[in-house]
Amino acid sequence: MKNEIVKLDTIGYRNFGLVTGAIFIVIFGMFLPWVFSFNFPIWPWILAGVLAALALIIPKGLEPIYIVWMKLGNVLNWINTRLILGIMFYIIFVPVGTLLMLIGKVPISKKFNNELGTYRKQCEQKDKENMEHPY
Repeated sequence: MKNEIVKLDTIGYRNFGLVTGAIFIVIFGMFLPWVFSFNFPIWPWILAGVLAALALIIPKGLEPIYIVWMKLGNVLNWINTRLILGIMFYIIFVPVGTLLMLIGKVPISKKFNNELGTYRKQCEQKDKENMEHPY
């Protein structure tokens, strides 16, 4: 599946500029310096000011920044998906499967059989009295 970058209208670019500027201020201008006891930097405030000015004056001018931002997001999405799924597989599923094999429990009760058309179990027909007291 290819992630296509959605084209925005003027309001969308305005929202992108204002929200992105606010996020830069909150994360890089306040939160990280506070957590790591750094001096509060000026660059996030300048960047947020430029983004806000563009968003309010010429929102369409944010289109190149938006496209680069979304391409970066797509690359990080591709990397993080594979990284997170790989970590989950090797930290959760492999140890559980190995443990089950070591203690002799196999969750799949059927072995492969070419002669069977399906492994689906037919459910038995329930009586109407079964629905009178379902719990």
